[in-house]
Amino acid sequence: MGRPRKRMRESEAVEAAHLPVPVHPDTMNNFADMPNFADFHNRISMPALQDTQSSNGSSGHGAVTPAQYNFTFSDPFGLPYLPIAAYTTDPTIDPSLWNLQSGVQANHPDDPIQENTGRCTCLTTTWLILTELQSIVSFPFPQVIIPLRKAQSVLSGLIHCTECPKEAYSAIQNVQSIISLMKAIVERFNKVLMEVDREAARLEAIGERKPYRIGDNNPALFHLHTGDFNCPMGFNIELEPKDWRKLVKTALKTEVYGGGSNPRPLLDLVKESEERQEMWHRDRHAWNEEMEQLHPERQDSDPSQGCEALGAEHIRKTIDNLRWD
Repeated sequence: MGRPRKRMRESEAVEAAHLPVPVHPDTMNNFADMPNFADFHNRISMPALQDTQSSNGSSGHGAVTPAQYNFTFSDPFGLPYLPIAAYTTDPTIDPSLWNLQSGVQANHPDDPIQENTGRCTCLTTTWLILTELQSIVSFPFPQVIIPLRKAQSVLSGLIHCTECPKEAYSAIQNVQSIISLMKAIVERFNKVLMEVDREAARLEAIGERKPYRIGDNNPALFHLHTGDFNCPMGFNIELEPKDWRKLVKTALKTEVYGGGSNPRPLLDLVKESEERQEMWHRDRHAWNEEMEQLHPERQDSDPSQGCEALGAEHIRKTIDNLRWD
């Protein structure tokens, strides 16, 4: 027989009951501690925008993606939203439970938070690009071309969105977003042209010329370019104010009318929006009960007529009125 076990004193039992239990802050031990991931993709992701083909035959650049925009939002406390992968899952739970099938809903199948609406983010994208255009306070050429081309790329995405026409509300907002963005782009181009005129007038008044650098962009001569400021294929010249103004306005005109390096000239996008609207009007299967109630006259209208809501002809007239000379 071994030595009998020593009986625990009553005071020791009380002390053991009050010992602290170790806590692991990096592990979520119950469902109450789990963050709500349901709307994270709506907050941090943006749809890719489709490429288009311009009238000059050049193919479109890559679609607008979060890599090109800063779509990071912060909460009221200044903390950025993190992707789901940034959170640690509890290793004591079967890993298969973290990746439920899309058709499986746990406990609350009718919970609206878990519902996948499939909505696009055209309204958010429109608001962001309009805000960026509004924030431009100076319009120097050629730097100003960067935000203008970005806006035209977003406009292309609005025109080719496949989600907006699925519901009457989103379809209406899509058309209004296109109109707002078109007019905003035209107004910014007008500001650029006015700035060019002011700069040319300033140079004329003080008797100065505009320093400029030009080069030959012939593909057959690409092998001669060195890619630096001293490239032998580039030439530094001083332009008379009127010559500089004519050169810059010629370049700006290609951004709107085509014939330059922009794969999405503005008037091409106006034409694409008209063709899109004509397709919507012609597709009578898309006229659900709500749309028929909102636009009863559409059933008897000529599909070949231009969309009154879009107002493309008004946009064209405004563009033609800009001072391109």
